[in-house]
Amino acid sequence: MDGPEGFIPHLGTGKLYVAMTENEDRLPEVEGGDEKEMVNIANPRSPNPHGHLLELAAPGGPEKPDYAADSFKWDVFILCGDPAKPEDQAMFHPATTSAGWFTDPDNLAVDPAGRLWVTTDGPPPEGITDSVYVMDTEGPGRALPKLFYIAPVGSEACSPTFTPDGSSVFLSIQHPGELRMADNEDATSMEDAGTDWPDFKPGMPARPSLVVLSRVNNDVVGS
Repeated sequence: MDGPEGFIPHLGTGKLYVAMTENEDRLPEVEGGDEKEMVNIANPRSPNPHGHLLELAAPGGPEKPDYAADSFKWDVFILCGDPAKPEDQAMFHPATTSAGWFTDPDNLAVDPAGRLWVTTDGPPPEGITDSVYVMDTEGPGRALPKLFYIAPVGSEACSPTFTPDGSSVFLSIQHPGELRMADNEDATSMEDAGTDWPDFKPGMPARPSLVVLSRVNNDVVGS
C-alpha cells in the first residue's frame, strides 16, 4: 500500500477513511512489463508522489458497522495532486479551487457535523505549506476540500479534535521552523529557521504547540 497512515471511522455512515500519504518507489507503469503489476485498483498510480484517500464501507451499514470485518466494499475517495496538471491524474470534486487541492494526506478526523478533516504531511509542492482541509463525505459537496488552516513554516498540523458542539478544533503543531523560508531546505540553526512561531521573540526558538481555533461567534468551525 502507498504509505497508509491516518484512518478514521465515520459513525454516521458506517464508512472508514484511510490516508495513503504517498509512495514514490512504486515503479512506473510499463505496458507488457513486470512493472504493470505494481499498479492495482487500491493503488492506481505509479509512482504515487501525492497520495490518496480510500473510502471503505463496513458491513452492517451505518446502523451496525462491523469495523472488525475481513471484507469491505470500497472506493478511491480522492486521488491527490494538482487538478490543473494532467500528469498528476488528480481526482477531486470538479468545483475544487486552486486553494482547495492537496497532497500527502496524513491525519484524518470526522467532526460532529460528519465532515472529514485532512491534515497533510509533505514535503509539500513549491509554494504550498502543510495545511488542514475540510470536506463533506456525502451530497453535492462530497470530496470538495476547502482550505481551513495553514500550518506555520516548516511544520505540520496534526490530529484534529473537536469539542462536542463543533465550535472549536484542537490541532497539534509539530516541528515549526524546521525549514528555511528562502529555499524550503532543512534549517541548520535557530537563526536559519523559517519562523520563530509561536512566541515571535528574539532568542526564543520555534516550539511545537497545541492550538485551539474557534469562531468569534462560537458557530461551528469549518462551516
